Amino acid sequence: MNLTAAPRITREPLNRWAIRRPRVRGIAIRVVALLYVVIGLVPQTMLRAQADDVGFPRWRLDQADSLLGLGALPSEALQGMLSEVGTGRTPGDWLAIVVYVAWLPVGLFTMWYVIRGRWQHYRSFALTWYGIWYLGLIGFVLIPVEPPWMLPEVERTLSDRVTGFVNVDPNQVAAFPSLHVGLPAALALQARAVGMRRWSQALLVFTGLTAFSVVHLGEHYVIDTLGGLALAWLVVRLSTALTRRAPSAEQEASELQQAA
Repeated sequence: MNLTAAPRITREPLNRWAIRRPRVRGIAIRVVALLYVVIGLVPQTMLRAQADDVGFPRWRLDQADSLLGLGALPSEALQGMLSEVGTGRTPGDWLAIVVYVAWLPVGLFTMWYVIRGRWQHYRSFALTWYGIWYLGLIGFVLIPVEPPWMLPEVERTLSDRVTGFVNVDPNQVAAFPSLHVGLPAALALQARAVGMRRWSQALLVFTGLTAFSVVHLGEHYVIDTLGGLALAWLVVRLSTALTRRAPSAEQEASELQQAA
């Protein structure tokens, strides 16, 4: 018997799945969270399409908006300054059109940024996201507003200059409050509430550009945009209050982010 022989060392096979499992789990949860954000808009879209069928009388806010414009209808005034009817798209038209179309992608990108890098704040942002979309339906049902482009003196720039794609909208009086303004405003306020200051500042700038765009294009009155801002403030207050009541959920989210 050779007593000088070195003992044989056996190695356990490396369990790569055990190492990758937390990361895979984190990625899967984030994908599901993004799908939750997107798919949740389907019921809202269906309810929005039916909001004007409830039967409440339609409103026209041109006189009230003219008071805000010191006697001039803001949409008509902006189009008179920045557009020349019959001469094609002006730079002002292009800016308004790009911002108008970008509002939803900007909102979705913000949610993805939170899901990807600020997961601990996902609960509050998700509450804000759904609060804007679904509480806005109350206004669509109770106060169906005919937008400025339905007035003879206001041009519908999107329809007349961008191949009429907006004509597929099944509810063209779902204008108050303006979710085009309310969504980025709410996300900006929520970002500020959780310490995302630069992101909040960028969204506030985008909110201002959106307010200009929807009024210039004749899609909303100024009053609609103010309603969107008020809704954003209300939603963020509710989201903040609800989130503070569930600190354990935020702690679990932070732990998940560290594991991933």
